[in-house]
Amino acid sequence: MATLGFMAGAETGGLEEITATQGAPSAQSTTTRTGGYAFLLAGNTTQQLISSGVLAVGHYLVSVGIRFTDLSPATAIAFYRGNSDGGILQVSLRLETNGDLAIVDSLNAIVATATNPFTINTWHYLEFFWEHEGSATATVWVDGTQILTVSAVDLSTGVVFAKHRFGGPTAATDGDIYIDDWTVYTGALAADRLSNGTSAPFAEVFVYQNHKASTAADAGLTPNDSTLGAGNWSNTGETPMSETNVSTYSASGVNGAVLHDDAGSPNGPGPSGGAYTINGTIKGANWIWRLLRGAGAGTTHSIYYGNGTDIPIVASTQELTTSYANYSRLSEAANAVPTSAQVFAAGFGTGGAQDISCAEMWAMLLHQSPAVAADLPPGLGPVVAMAQPEHSMISGALLRW
Repeated sequence: MATLGFMAGAETGGLEEITATQGAPSAQSTTTRTGGYAFLLAGNTTQQLISSGVLAVGHYLVSVGIRFTDLSPATAIAFYRGNSDGGILQVSLRLETNGDLAIVDSLNAIVATATNPFTINTWHYLEFFWEHEGSATATVWVDGTQILTVSAVDLSTGVVFAKHRFGGPTAATDGDIYIDDWTVYTGALAADRLSNGTSAPFAEVFVYQNHKASTAADAGLTPNDSTLGAGNWSNTGETPMSETNVSTYSASGVNGAVLHDDAGSPNGPGPSGGAYTINGTIKGANWIWRLLRGAGAGTTHSIYYGNGTDIPIVASTQELTTSYANYSRLSEAANAVPTSAQVFAAGFGTGGAQDISCAEMWAMLLHQSPAVAADLPPGLGPVVAMAQPEHSMISGALLRW
């Protein structure tokens, strides 16, 4: 059974959704596929976006919106790499110097090639299914059309598979690569792909950000003492994506959750009442916090998340540090993921008296639309988010509320 194990759409305006990075990739708002942001991998070999894997041996379905500014690079660009835990390459997708796309095995040998599948300065939806096995199958679709498939190839190098990477060109003269709407399914089948046809399939990582949570609508949540709905939390007036306002709440023994239901949020309450119409299938959800622990003797820290309707909301133990860090929870569970008639719930707490400072909280959906991208106005599409119960992400990047 396929499990959605990673998502990233740059919709926090930074690198918060990425497990790790190399070099200095960035999130920018000038050239995007969906939403307000996309990742930029400038012409520099040190720039990489890295996600964790989940299974030691399994099948993977990697989907991404991708855009090239140069389709005749001086040096071939291995823009996607599947690496073992020790960094050993298992498989890669490579843009050749003549614009062809190649599947390359761990010995750097080309096992399949497609002729000029991309158009310069154009967003494409790329899906890559591959098996981490000794006699593996690998298949590539571009904009919903299968362009490559190969079988009985050895993609088993490395004991534990751990990372998916998207990397930039080898030189500044080879242009830039833009990345958006990136998801990874594990334990997948080729039939699990998110594209919905051969005409510009639409999948999107969509964020509902909420800078003011309600003070009253959290009364039915468990755990609930309304702590987060009182005082500083509801009155901070946090400016979304403001890196200078990083201490929006701090209290001893805080323990509770609030709803993302404020109409004054940039994208409205979400998903119910949000600015984006959901007309397809919600696949999962992702909650992100930027937290630190302060003074006090509490040792057990919890993160709470849910859909604002099912009670109790999900409680997950998370050991906080004395420095701000990012924490993520992803779920496909019906009792946690909000429907189009619900809103996100999020919170945090301690098992004893201890200050917790929360700089930011975000909530995102993974949405698969029945429509094609060409039929939708820019930015008004469906939603793609990530899902896996009790899957966590901690990094040194910033989170924004």
